[in-house]
Amino acid sequence: MAAGAPTPDSIWAGRTVVIATQHEKERVLGPLLLFHLGLPWRVPENINTDQFGTFSGEVERVDDPVTTLRKKITAALDATGETLGLGSEGSFGPHPEFPWVPGDQEIVMWLDLENNQEVIELVTSTDTNYHSAVVSAWPQLERFAHEAKFPSHGLIIKKMDGEQIRHLHKGITNWDVLRTLFNQYGSLHAETDMRANFNPTRMQVIELAARKLFARLQNRCPQCRWPGFGETNWLAGLPCENCRRPTRLPKVKITSCTQCGFCQEEPAADPLASAQFCDFCNP
Repeated sequence: MAAGAPTPDSIWAGRTVVIATQHEKERVLGPLLLFHLGLPWRVPENINTDQFGTFSGEVERVDDPVTTLRKKITAALDATGETLGLGSEGSFGPHPEFPWVPGDQEIVMWLDLENNQEVIELVTSTDTNYHSAVVSAWPQLERFAHEAKFPSHGLIIKKMDGEQIRHLHKGITNWDVLRTLFNQYGSLHAETDMRANFNPTRMQVIELAARKLFARLQNRCPQCRWPGFGETNWLAGLPCENCRRPTRLPKVKITSCTQCGFCQEEPAADPLASAQFCDFCNP
């Protein structure tokens, strides 16, 4: 154990955390796990999390993100025989609050089979290079690559036949390779590679979500003292600062314990919502 690492909570002492990833998320999750909880970790050999869905489209994600993540962690635990797992799942598309910009929502999950505990935290961020384009000229592809932070961030190139993927190239991080593929196909579909090991920006958002999770795992229930007490729900309806009509922003935060079920309600820190979030003042 690293010098200065905390003593593991007694319910986790002597156990190893399995990080469910095949895309090197342990680079951020592992050090944070050791620093905050003092627990050793491992990654299963040859784990295939892509079986539950891929960003590039060759395998559809059929379940919602939380169910998918639970399946990934369970598969990692089954492969190792351990009972304590950690993982993350990302989703990309229009930001839920600012739909005119792309967003990255990262969910992290702590799964303890011995104690039947599941703790989830998430971060939704506008800090993403998520984008795609159909290009038919090299300057177009070159501009797309620069905007996508290439080559520090990987690209995916597809040659499509209608809705079908005829050729797929992932993890491209080299200008010569990119130019060769363009010369080969002429017209192609370019995408940002959103796998964590090819996307440092996404890895940073995963780190933010993991920090939230580890902070919560150090927070104990006021009633039963079990770790993992935190926000589990919220009630919308924070009044608009201008017209006082309810907005979709939360007016009450609900915190609860995953073990004993104890709940608390906390009012929002700000009593009024900005008019920019009001469907009446800013439709």
